[in-house]
Amino acid sequence: MERKKKIDNPAYKGPWVHPQIDNPEYSDDSELYAFDSFKYLGIDVWQVKSGTIFSNFLLTDDWDTAQAQIDAINARREGEKKKKEEETAAAAKTSEESGEDGEDGEDDEDKEDL
Repeated sequence: MERKKKIDNPAYKGPWVHPQIDNPEYSDDSELYAFDSFKYLGIDVWQVKSGTIFSNFLLTDDWDTAQAQIDAINARREGEKKKKEEETAAAAKTSEESGEDGEDGEDDEDKEDL
């Protein structure tokens, strides 16, 4: 099948650009998204490791409030970390005192998958 030969168009002015004008019905509303309270919060999570927990959502436009909450959460997180380290150390000490060396024929990785 033969195609006709194409030639340049001398009247070509380039790609058409849509003209944009100001919207005469637009009025700026600084309170458009201001609500007294929020009842729900929605998030879209595409991929998460199993066991992931989402919590401590804060919606605010006040930096001081946000910083206070961040500091409180970090303090709690550090407390939880210390508590876990203490429990791990206590468990290790208990297993050493009872003479258990943790070798029962299973790999530690196999135990995690259970």
